Amino acid sequence: MSCEGCHRNGPPLAAEFWVRESRDITACDLLKLMQACGCATTGRALDAERLEQAIENFSYVSQVLNSAGELMGYLSAVSDAASLVYIVHLMVHPAWRRRGIGSLLMNQLEARYRGVPVQLDASTSAVPFFEQRGYGCRPATHAMGKRPGLKAIP
Repeated sequence: MSCEGCHRNGPPLAAEFWVRESRDITACDLLKLMQACGCATTGRALDAERLEQAIENFSYVSQVLNSAGELMGYLSAVSDAASLVYIVHLMVHPAWRRRGIGSLLMNQLEARYRGVPVQLDASTSAVPFFEQRGYGCRPATHAMGKRPGLKAIP
C-alpha cells in the first residue's frame, strides 16, 4: 500500500482473527462469500455438493476467519508443488477489503510454495493488487478453456 490508511474502508482489522491452511470450511460458508464477492453469479456457480468436492480436491486451501468464526477471506489453488501453482480462487469479503487479508493469504501461499511459479487469471479490478506483489501478465498467452457439454468458453 502506498500510504497508511487512506485506501482503507472502515476500521482496521480486528486483533482477533486468524489465517489457517485448512479444508475445514462448509460449502454454505464458501457460497455466502462467493455471493458477496459476485462470484456465484458468473455461470460457473457450483451447487453445494460440487463445491464440497472442489474444496476436498484443491491442493491448497487457506482462509481468514474473524473472532466469531466468520469467513472473511479464502484462497484455493492447485499445484504439483514443483513446477506450478495455479490460484483458482482468491476472495475477500467486500466489507473486509483493503485491510491486508488478500496479502495475508498470498503470503501464506507463496511461503508454502517458495520457488514454485504461481499463475492465476486476475479480474481487471485485481490487477493492481497482483502487480504490487510483483506479478505480471504472461506475454503471448491465450487463456483457453472448455466446459463439459459445451463449446469453448467465450
